Amino acid sequence: MAMQGEDLAVTTSARQRWRLPGLAAIMTAGSAALIITRTDGGLDVVVGLLGLAFFGPITLWSLLRAITPQPALILSADGFTDRATATGAGFVPWPEVQRIDARLFLGRVLVTVTVKDPAAFRRRQPAGRRLLLRINRSLVAGDVFIPENLLPMPAADLVHTMRALHDQADGLA
Repeated sequence: MAMQGEDLAVTTSARQRWRLPGLAAIMTAGSAALIITRTDGGLDVVVGLLGLAFFGPITLWSLLRAITPQPALILSADGFTDRATATGAGFVPWPEVQRIDARLFLGRVLVTVTVKDPAAFRRRQPAGRRLLLRINRSLVAGDVFIPENLLPMPAADLVHTMRALHDQADGLA
């Protein structure tokens, strides 16, 4: 974590920033190969097109994020700004936060933030992000998901820091 004025900026290492576009590019190329080779009487073309529709935008988004790095998370006395993933929530004020936890999902640790009014939170998000958030919420309890593998510290340390800032904001309210 690095200080930005009075804010704490949590940045992702260059290695981690470049890992996702590399993996996404491999999946995009594999999807394109399914379309080109057409060995399964049409099913491979359908799977390839679905793969391109899913992994193509992820490849472009992650490549842009790797080229123009910015903090994955900014913590301040007023709230936090999540830009860690494509479903990054943007700014979330501490008074809207109900819980902050570290949760295990498919063998990976996520820092999850549950907001007091999920419907209002989702209404503030762009339409595409709302769909992704709804899907994520059906899989893992929470509204904001920050993968530990994007963090320069253990998830438990981030949870501790975020809870301390949340508690300080509650004390000021």
